[in-house]
Amino acid sequence: MQNNSLRKCFIIVIILSFFWISTYQNYTLSYPSDISFNNGLKYPNSATNYKQLIVDLGFRDVIWNVTLSFDEPGGANDYTIFGEAPDANDGSPPDNYDEPKPPAPPTPYIRSWFNDSLNEPYNFLWKDYRHYPDTSKKWNLSVQWVPTDFVTPTTITISWSTDEVGFSEYSIVKFCNSSEVQLRNMLIESNYSFLCPAMVPQIFYIICQGNNTPPEKPETPLGKTQVNTNIEYSYSSVTNDAEGNEIYYWFDWGDGENSGWIGPYNSNETASAKYKWTTEGIYQVKVKAKDTSNAESEWSDSLTVTVDNTPPTINILKPVKGLYIIDKKIRPFLIRRPFIIGRIIIEVNATDDETGIDKVEFYGGLLGTKYLGNATIEPYNFTWKRDRLRFIHMQILKVVAYDKAGNKAVDRIIVHKFL
Repeated sequence: MQNNSLRKCFIIVIILSFFWISTYQNYTLSYPSDISFNNGLKYPNSATNYKQLIVDLGFRDVIWNVTLSFDEPGGANDYTIFGEAPDANDGSPPDNYDEPKPPAPPTPYIRSWFNDSLNEPYNFLWKDYRHYPDTSKKWNLSVQWVPTDFVTPTTITISWSTDEVGFSEYSIVKFCNSSEVQLRNMLIESNYSFLCPAMVPQIFYIICQGNNTPPEKPETPLGKTQVNTNIEYSYSSVTNDAEGNEIYYWFDWGDGENSGWIGPYNSNETASAKYKWTTEGIYQVKVKAKDTSNAESEWSDSLTVTVDNTPPTINILKPVKGLYIIDKKIRPFLIRRPFIIGRIIIEVNATDDETGIDKVEFYGGLLGTKYLGNATIEPYNFTWKRDRLRFIHMQILKVVAYDKAGNKAVDRIIVHKFL
């Protein structure tokens, strides 16, 4: 009697289960040996090593998705899915679209997963859906090869449908290595093969961008405009990328040489490069930028750099030999040096044809090392007032001219200064 009751209960359970599955058509279960299409979702038969039931996501509001298939010559395979849905999350917290990776099958096997910085068990995602729509996205993909001997590498081919990729809202979809260097344009190329070592997860990125624009015109380079040959100088610039992409910079030094692409730098992060010229001349330094999608900006405005190794010229015009009393000259023929009583205006002539005069400095004292003052604009004159060296009347008057490149020239005379 008891066995009959159990048998009846078992039959009722089977009937109810069949009725539930048949009436909920949008929630179907299929084995990976089948291919299921529903709302754009594709489940290929490439995951036969896992023998896992696949849950059809057709009842959810998926906008687009792409299946990545992983195969190797020995027959091991795997797949993952990424895509977007309006009610999906980017990162934490996990949502109904995030599916953890099932346990690994017996060796040998390929194991692939997405990492969206979620906690266990979602730190290994089999299917990773992000929020729709967006202007840029980046998926972190890991691929691991586990052979039976845990040593032998293999060649893994990752393949996808360009049609599926084309359903996304992005105009750029790049399959990149761990350094985010593009390996394939997923919109026009459908596979990538690589030699995969045993046991070590290989990192890839899928980077999506919509209607990418180049970086803005970089700012005019900053740096010294009057320089010498064979001395290294630093120049910098900065620009912005509307999509927030990282930026590379290319400095043109105006003499046929350039920095090549340097970077990457973050958007709005200042970039700098060093250079030294070997030949005198006037050069136009400019810079351009490109983002990680190779969209280049226009050239910046130029910075004019004058390379100058030629020193300026300078000579003392006043005082000359003779007697000066409070800046007035008396002409006795027997005086061979300037004799100065009271203040006097020292007058010099300083010129530089390349970069121009930066300043003229005036020195006195017994050795010509006592700093008196300077002049930065023409006429390069200086008023030498009361002399504080009361007991030293014979001094060396020295004038030093500097051009804007740092070159200098010197002139000096011996004078007698009183008061």
